[in-house]
Formats: sequence, C-alpha cells, structure tokens
Amino acid sequence: VCSFFALAGIVGLAAANRARRNLVTLARLQMLRQYVHEGAVERVLDENVDQALAVGGRSVAVTILSSDLRGFTAMSSGMAPETVVAQLNEFHGAMLEQVKLHGGILDKFIGDGMLAVFGLSRSDAIPSAAASAAISCARGMITALEELNRKRSARGETPLAIGIGIHSGQVVAGAIGAPGHRLEFTVLGDTVNTASRLESATKQLKSPIAVSGDTAFLAGISNLRPLGKVELRGKPEPIEVFTVS
Repeated sequence: VCSFFALAGIVGLAAANRARRNLVTLARLQMLRQYVHEGAVERVLDENVDQALAVGGRSVAVTILSSDLRGFTAMSSGMAPETVVAQLNEFHGAMLEQVKLHGGILDKFIGDGMLAVFGLSRSDAIPSAAASAAISCARGMITALEELNRKRSARGETPLAIGIGIHSGQVVAGAIGAPGHRLEFTVLGDTVNTASRLESATKQLKSPIAVSGDTAFLAGISNLRPLGKVELRGKPEPIEVFTVS
C-alpha cells in the first residue's frame, strides 16, 4: 500500500511539473508574440523558446531585403509635417503589403526605408524558397510603386523612386535591447549590411533592384540579368550582382 501511494505521489509530482513547464512555455510564447512576427513564432515552436527569447538570439540563414526611397528627404523639405507622414505611411503601406504577400517579415522601418526578412517562418525556411520569395517581393514592390505613382500623378504629386538590395546569408536573430526595459526582435550581421549596401549601389547601377550572386544562385538565375561585379564598402572583393529581367 505504501509503495502504491509513493508511486502515485511520484506520478502526481511529474504531472504537476509538466503542467508547470507547459504554463511557463505558454507565457514565454505569449511574450514572444508581442514583438515577433507570427511566422517566426511558428518556427520557434519547432525549435527552442528559451533561445528565441534570450538576448543575443541565434544564428540562422535568411534572405534580407533592404529598400529606400530615392530623394524623398529633399522632396519633403518644403512639405508640412503631416503631409510628409501621410505620404510615407501610404508608401510604407503599399510596400509592406507586398512583403506580407510574399511571406516576408518586417524587421523595421528606417525613416523612408525598410528592412524585411525572408526565411524566419515555416513557409520560407528553405534557403532557396526564401531567396525566391524575396526576389518576387522586389518585383511586386516595383509594380506596387508604379500603381502608387499613378495615384500620386493624378493628385499632382511627384513620382517616387525606390532602391532595393537583396542578399542571403547568416544573421543573428534575437531579442536586442535592455532586459527589463525594452527588447526588440531583430536581425544583425554582415548579411544585413551587404543588403543595405546593395540597395545604395542601385544608384550607380541605374537599376531599382540589386540582387547578390549568393541570392541569385539560391533562387536560380534564369529570370535575372547579370550586372557584373560591384565593389561594396567593407567587402574585400567585388561581388556578383544581378537584377530582374
């Protein structure tokens, strides 16, 4: 009888510990959902919640899309503040719609620029799928901007131009900030910097989209046009660059 009650006690304690762990995991996932895109949360469910919530994060292979408006700062210098904000919101809304449509995750808005990540959710976790999705998103953003410019022209507003840089590689993805005060889920690393520099290079390349060779070969280059090798700040060697055909 004593053995029975002892065994029952052990079983009950194990069940209570499992329930406690489940509640802690649920609480952590709810916390994660406050600052991480749902697609990334789904991927975390297959991995490690503690690692995703830890400051510093984890290394993961993704494709980064960096975009920026051309000449908007100068264009907006004579505008009322509310007009500047309204035009930026309209632009960002149209671009973000394309990011979501192609399975990407918004990392952040940077003034009149944007950083998006492909490869953090289950749907595009395969590197080739993430690269293809980012390139398709860039095409969609150009088409969306053309439609937006038609509306702007009808309102007597100046057309907008955009530069988009895309690069694939490893990033550190995780919670960055001051624990106990404010945390932000973001991606860091050379891959992010390279995508940003490719976006800047679109000016000299006279092409709205610059895709690195790494991304192009992951996605397949059949629908891309080579632009040759380009020197980027911080890179020891020029890199192959492509654009959409």
